[in-house]
Amino acid sequence: GNCATLRGTRPVALGGLRYSGRSCASTRTILRGSLLPLRAAVRGRVEPKTATSLPRVQRAAMTTAEPEEFKVLHKPGLNAFLLVPAHSMEEAPVASCHYKEIEAGKWDLWHTETASKMQGKGLAKQVVTAVVDSAVATNTRIVPSCSYVAHYLTKLKAENPSHPIHDLVDQQ
Repeated sequence: GNCATLRGTRPVALGGLRYSGRSCASTRTILRGSLLPLRAAVRGRVEPKTATSLPRVQRAAMTTAEPEEFKVLHKPGLNAFLLVPAHSMEEAPVASCHYKEIEAGKWDLWHTETASKMQGKGLAKQVVTAVVDSAVATNTRIVPSCSYVAHYLTKLKAENPSHPIHDLVDQQ
């Protein structure tokens, strides 16, 4: 039957799935549970040990949800690179890398941060990769004062010793 007429409930659309809070024959309807685990599942934010305790349809939602796409914006007025959702009209960053322009053509990368609810998803790596690409493209020297940036560059050097950024890195 139709979920909307089932026991007078109103379904809620969320990430392509429908949730009515009641039982329903539709496989696209979440059978039981609260909306919060569903939101977490759709966004891929459920820990593996928690995911197995969810109803089968919610576990399926975790695997079928598409990851968010992001874009990096360089804001020279803020001396920052910002990672924002690609399809968002607002520019609330989920990760950022801040720099001080020490002199023309030289940046001190002093701080990288990721929103607490978005940590552990590789977003800091995305924004720092964009900073490195920009530095190479503009032949800008960098000083890695931020511990994350220093770690990223060390790892990059081990993985790709011939990357052009290594010629542009100055130590503190």
